[in-house]
Amino acid sequence: MSKYKIFLVALLSIFLTACTDNRDENTWLVVTSADNPPYEHMHDGEIVGFDIDLMVAIGKHLGKKIEFKNIDL
Repeated sequence: MSKYKIFLVALLSIFLTACTDNRDENTWLVVTSADNPPYEHMHDGEIVGFDIDLMVAIGKHLGKKIEFKNIDL
């Protein structure tokens, strides 16, 4: 196997390991940067906005629980 293929397999393995967590299959984690009103922003310590409402509605339609995480970009 070439060095390039080994590198890609190793990188993919690291990425997939970093993406795993302990959530069950019915819970989705949505990561956002809540600094773009009216789409997503912080209000009283909670992420709110159009995108948040849309993801919650999609989750309800699909029977999934949605968890949000705010990151700084």
